[in-house]
Amino acid sequence: MIKGWCCYSIGPVTQPGSIGARNVIKVGLGAAIHNMALAASRIGRAAVASVLPDAANPLHVARIELGPEGALAPPHPLLSAIGQRHTHRGTWTGAPLAADVLARVMAFPLAAGLAISTFAANSPRGLRFAGLTRDATAAIVDDAEMSADGHAWFRHSRRDQDRFMDGVGIATSGVSPTLAFAGAMLPAQSAADSGRYWLASTIETALPTASAFGLITVADPWDRRGALLAGMAWQRLHLQATALGLVAQPLNQLPEMIDRERQLGRAPKFAQAADKLLEDVTKRPTFAFRLGRAAQSAPASPRRPVSMVIGSPARIGYDVDRARAETAASDAALNAVRP
Repeated sequence: MIKGWCCYSIGPVTQPGSIGARNVIKVGLGAAIHNMALAASRIGRAAVASVLPDAANPLHVARIELGPEGALAPPHPLLSAIGQRHTHRGTWTGAPLAADVLARVMAFPLAAGLAISTFAANSPRGLRFAGLTRDATAAIVDDAEMSADGHAWFRHSRRDQDRFMDGVGIATSGVSPTLAFAGAMLPAQSAADSGRYWLASTIETALPTASAFGLITVADPWDRRGALLAGMAWQRLHLQATALGLVAQPLNQLPEMIDRERQLGRAPKFAQAADKLLEDVTKRPTFAFRLGRAAQSAPASPRRPVSMVIGSPARIGYDVDRARAETAASDAALNAVRP
């Protein structure tokens, strides 16, 4: 009898690159953990997830314990929303969302230490968020390392999409199907060109067509547990939005620039500017997003099948990747001491 699953992060705990890229990975892990626990109801078993259960192994990000067989736990009401939930990066209607709709989106229990706030896009708070997100996007585009970190996840060709089964492709970047078809026949963009397009689409599409913006805040955005829990909360919010016929998209540029300034020891310009967005300044932004309605549904991105992430094949892949990471770290250490 299967008693549950253990979830592991592949690769070193501290990846190279900007802190924003690392936190996005942790948030993504949290989202996957949430969906695994929720999906257990499909087989009639309740599930309880605990994050970072093994202090001696930082790669062990979660343990999901299943309830007893035969308990016949009912399917979770959001089970069908998992397959329908897609990130919508295109144009939305901009129609306002009623307060009761926003309340239903956020009607779920939060882990201790987390808070979520939403505000209308055309409110003073929403306009301030839009301005800071625009400025943060421009700052990321001008930061070569951050720009490269983001561009590394873009899959221009169908071959890369089928090979990696992750990231963002042209068809899911928010452009029309016609532009996606034409773009696929052109050479791959550089990180600089991709960054300029991202900035333009943020200013011209993501910000002005949103109905509402939101923030997930935690006591310490650099805390691994907090990042995982924020990912679980974001996934739940997105599933509830999907069930209500809404669309959602991460707009995490502001939290990433706050973290980047801290990482590089710069003056906290973005952190100080974000204070006016916060209901409680003792909690800091770790994730930002937009909500709304769209006339067209979002296309699905290629993703790995369950067989590649659960069971023996996944364990073999994990062991191979971990061995490669350890070998690379060992080689780097040897090279560092050679005269």
